[in-house]
Amino acid sequence: MLNKRWILVAGLVVAAAVGALLALDRSGTASATSSIARGGTHLSRAATAQMKLQRRDTSDVFLLSTAQGRSYYRLVRDDGTLCYGVGPAGSPKGPDTVECFPDGPPAVIDFSVYEQSVTDPAIHVWRLEGLVNSGDVTRIGIVPADGSPAIDVPVVNNVYYLPAPPQTQVAEVDAYNSQGAVVSSSKIGPGPATPSR
Repeated sequence: MLNKRWILVAGLVVAAAVGALLALDRSGTASATSSIARGGTHLSRAATAQMKLQRRDTSDVFLLSTAQGRSYYRLVRDDGTLCYGVGPAGSPKGPDTVECFPDGPPAVIDFSVYEQSVTDPAIHVWRLEGLVNSGDVTRIGIVPADGSPAIDVPVVNNVYYLPAPPQTQVAEVDAYNSQGAVVSSSKIGPGPATPSR
């Protein structure tokens, strides 16, 4: 289920998946010993004091990765709950989107942004972005509703990012392993007209 907010921007309704898990992990949580569950560079209290954290009960903040102008964070709440966030790289405000997982991080944490035209309800991916917490997942793909081949983006250092995907109506977002098999899938819009692979 998408946890999203709607914004009217230049004639477009933009749905931001606010750290939502897009049901890409159908098997529950991933290993608690993965790099995004335990890794990252610990940020100093001075650095985190400047951050506009959505939750003030955060005891520790770790920088997991910075790529293509985006920074990804692991946040630990006072009760030990792990949270993950993303925001512009170099911003002293830190992550602008945060999602928490009391039972541990799932295999895929999606921070993608989706859009719809005011006059056309077709759903498009405006930005494909997220963290992967499973070594089995090596690529994330957008499956177009017209049945054309999936638009894949590689997972690099536990991050996937595609800033401007082709504006095709999306049917699902899939996670693939190194053999190209679909590990898990999340339906977003109408199903593809024909198999995409």
